[in-house]
Order: sequence, then C-alpha cells, then structure tokens
Amino acid sequence: MKKTAEIRCNGNLTGELITNGFVYEKNARTYICYGEEDVSGDAETQTIFKLYPQKAILTRSGEIKSRIIFEQGAQTRAEIETPFGEISIEVYTSKLDIEINEIQVRVNIEYKIIFGEGSEEDNKIELVACIN
Repeated sequence: MKKTAEIRCNGNLTGELITNGFVYEKNARTYICYGEEDVSGDAETQTIFKLYPQKAILTRSGEIKSRIIFEQGAQTRAEIETPFGEISIEVYTSKLDIEINEIQVRVNIEYKIIFGEGSEEDNKIELVACIN
C-alpha cells in the first residue's frame, strides 16, 4: 500500500528539496517516489529510490534520464541521457546507510562520480521520507 510522505532531500547536485511523495513496499523492497521540477521549471522529473538491505537504485525519468546503482565499496557504471546526448560515468559509493521504520525512511549516500576523462567529484545525498 502506498503511503504519502513528506520528502526532504539534500545533496551536492540537487541542493535542498522538500516535496510530497510516496513510500511503499513491493517484493520485499522499499520504494520512495517523488517528483521534482527541472531547472527551467517547465517539466517534472520523476525520482524513484529502490532500497535493498545493502544497495540503493536511483532512477530518474523526465528531460534527463538516469539509473544509478549505489553499493557501499563498489564502483558501478551509469548512463545519463540528456537532450544533448548520453553521458557515461562511473560511481564509487563510499558510504550507504539505509534506515527504515514505521514513521520514516532515511537514506544517506556518499559517493564519487568518475567522469570519462578521469576527473572526479565527491557527492552526497541525504534523504528522509517522513510517512504521514
């Protein structure tokens, strides 16, 4: 059953976001779903976090599409589709903490984006879904 939730997300790439969304379970996995406006304000990006005990998958669909897998201590490959073409990156997850209880879901991720030319960028995502 989908439960409404207030979503608070803070990250290097996204800044601070407070919005409404949903939390639900399916096939023993927890999902957090919410929408966010793109930079121009013209379109909405649908964001879904699929949570496993030791892994999180972030999927975004809209003008920019991406699917990033976060596993602590692992480096994964991701493709980001933009209106200007596809970008390939590697993502190294140094920290992944997931806490789930009846009143909230908390996800903290620290990761490094490794671009094709060898440059790197440290990032973090702190997400809390307070279930209504």
